[in-house]
Amino acid sequence: MHLYIRKTEGSVQKIIGALEQENELFEVASKEYSAASRSASRWPKDAFSARFKKAALRVDSMGGESPSATGALAVVQWHFVRESSYGTLNALSGTLLQIARQGISSIHGEPPVNCPDGRTIGTQALRDVIWHGRNHAMHFEHPPRKTTRPSLVKLERDFPVRFSGITSDRRNHAWQIVKLLEWTSYAVYSSDMMSLLPTVPAG
Repeated sequence: MHLYIRKTEGSVQKIIGALEQENELFEVASKEYSAASRSASRWPKDAFSARFKKAALRVDSMGGESPSATGALAVVQWHFVRESSYGTLNALSGTLLQIARQGISSIHGEPPVNCPDGRTIGTQALRDVIWHGRNHAMHFEHPPRKTTRPSLVKLERDFPVRFSGITSDRRNHAWQIVKLLEWTSYAVYSSDMMSLLPTVPAG
């Protein structure tokens, strides 16, 4: 095992643990949001109007929250929790991809022309998914770089459900990349990194 993998093991283990915990929260929030939204589909249309937030805080004439106000508030709250949690998952995933990419560049340089391919992910090398996945995670709010775009196109083509819009929607897909790599397991992560870095440190 390369020294870089050993040095970063503690940090990576903590990130993966945090991903597991955050994903549990995201799953709960998604289920609660879906349940609240199904209930909301039976509300009067004004609950979905431009005054939605006001409706969420509205009280009835008896001084208590009306069913529509309570339901609207639940939708707003669980939507916020879900979106916040998904943002955290993407941030953690971007950090994990950065650590992996830093290991590759510190040993093989930029671009990593001498880095082994690693296992195949769809129609491209693991090395490329890590390298360009990290670039996407760090710069998702901008159009993809010319060097990164072909890899994202392959992800979208090979896994259309998971990566639809990755080349154009300017949303962070880092969590989906980490899940695709199955890096929710440290064993898988370390095995992948060992396939890319030499056993004996270079130089």
